[in-house]
Amino acid sequence: MSEGDKLMSKAESKVTVSLFRWSPDWEAALPLYEQAAQKYRISGAKGKAAVAYEKASFTQEKLGSPWHAAKHLESAGMLAKESGYTVAEVESFFTRACALYLEAGRGQAGADALSRGGKTLESVNSDAAYRLYMEAVEMYQNEGKDHFSLDSFRAAINLLIRTERFEDAATTQLRFAEACSRTGAKQSQCKAYLSAMIAWLSEPDLKGLPEATNCLQDCLAVDAFYGSVEARAAADLIEAYARRDVEAIQKCIKDDNTFQHLDTSILRLARKLPTGDLGSLQQAPLPLSSDFGTSSLQHQSGAVGRGQQSSPAIETTTDDIDEDNLC
Repeated sequence: MSEGDKLMSKAESKVTVSLFRWSPDWEAALPLYEQAAQKYRISGAKGKAAVAYEKASFTQEKLGSPWHAAKHLESAGMLAKESGYTVAEVESFFTRACALYLEAGRGQAGADALSRGGKTLESVNSDAAYRLYMEAVEMYQNEGKDHFSLDSFRAAINLLIRTERFEDAATTQLRFAEACSRTGAKQSQCKAYLSAMIAWLSEPDLKGLPEATNCLQDCLAVDAFYGSVEARAAADLIEAYARRDVEAIQKCIKDDNTFQHLDTSILRLARKLPTGDLGSLQQAPLPLSSDFGTSSLQHQSGAVGRGQQSSPAIETTTDDIDEDNLC
């Protein structure tokens, strides 16, 4: 019998009711469970360590310490991934830990636990990992701490890109942009809008091109985006698609430093554009840049530095912008 097994046996005897023990001795059992978990972990018996941490967590709950109970469940979850547990069981460790942090009045710690759970499950099940990341985002937002949600957003988006779920990546980018807007991170907001368009353009066979075009038109109605260098880059890119010009698309991405400042995963996608035969667009012409004011954007963006908001006093005419397209 290993040292960990001996400690577990002693711990179990402390919580077993018998003729001579009328109630469990949780205080005596706790250090034994914790020591057993450490011994198992050191010896590489990760499955047994996960069991010991889960029992230590339950014991902490009995002793009225949800914070420490949550910490032990997180440890169990990280070990369970490599110990034959199902995805649902691993996910449960982190969601239960989150609930315990909430019980302790620590909502942000609960969101952190969900985000760590997402990272733990990335290599095992992308759907479960994404779900935990987005649950973490919602909890941060419910706690009024949008700025803490940004890293979880980025992790979720990178996961979607790695698994080639480009449409989901685009819609998540737009949610990310909203969070950036609420926190005053205007430059990140503009980058998120441009990144969403690139994600849609990365859909195979140009299937996401209409959504990317509509996204540009909608985003131009956002003061923080209109007149930004990201808006100019997006308009140039969509215009190159409208002209069915492969070289112009590639030159736009290569020569415009705006693309080089995007997250690495998005830049890699951009460098692979276009993803389909532009000749197939001949029967479904796209709106040219004049339809949504590219010339005005190019003029304005020359006077707007990176990270600055556009001036609200932008003179436009009905020739520059089709207001119906911005609604």
